[in-house]
Amino acid sequence: MCGGMISDHSYTSDEMQSNIKKSERKAAWGQKTLEASEYGIKRYENDKMVAKYVHGYNIDIISYINKLVSKLDGSLDNMWDLSMKNKDKNGTHIEYAAIIKRNGTIANLKKGYVTSDGGQYVKPDWTGKGEFAFDISAIGVVHTHPPGGRSKKWGVPFSGGDISTFIHGPIDLNLGVVEMVEAGNRRYVLVVTDSDKAKRFKANNSMADIEDKFNTAVTTYYFSEDGLSWQQSVSNAVRDVIGDGSVSGVAYLRTNDDAKVSFIQTN
Repeated sequence: MCGGMISDHSYTSDEMQSNIKKSERKAAWGQKTLEASEYGIKRYENDKMVAKYVHGYNIDIISYINKLVSKLDGSLDNMWDLSMKNKDKNGTHIEYAAIIKRNGTIANLKKGYVTSDGGQYVKPDWTGKGEFAFDISAIGVVHTHPPGGRSKKWGVPFSGGDISTFIHGPIDLNLGVVEMVEAGNRRYVLVVTDSDKAKRFKANNSMADIEDKFNTAVTTYYFSEDGLSWQQSVSNAVRDVIGDGSVSGVAYLRTNDDAKVSFIQTN
């Protein structure tokens, strides 16, 4: 009779445990591969969803942001109210930050704090654990700029640090990704309209370059003979730093209505 060879090898306990661990590692690797594949599919689907609202597709960038902010309206007003109600021991209003979800809601609302030099620090919390991590349902970040310093009643747009962190920070410069500021009487948005151009802008402008250019511009505007407010001086500086949106791949928008849900592009 012909037949296959039957091994008479008896596995030791250590060998059996080793084989079990190998099988578990293979299973874990298979699961990670599956998760990576599903992640890629979700990223692709989300990018398609965002793309259809962005300039060059079905709807322009203004409509995309107007739609997003209309959904966020109540949450942004609430964040502003929190900033106005909460002060540190020296009477400085506190900034708040949150993650913006693709469905028009916020998550991981976080309170900031005033630093020893009188500045403020608040880092949007992507995971709820004090760390940044990509969340497939997230589209960007928002934080408040309550009044303080030269701004007596309303806040200002982005600081130089806000811009440099958006361009060089942990958020991928993917199509449609946003950073937003709630300033009380206006809302301001940076949004990636061309990922490739935005990444080239990043490569050509270091964090220090961005912040130095911003600081020079805001001072020049504020002390010019035009008598610009601090808010307008900062806004002009943001526009200058980002430059032409068709070149930088980043659009700079601000609201143009009392309800703060209708935007115009400034660059």
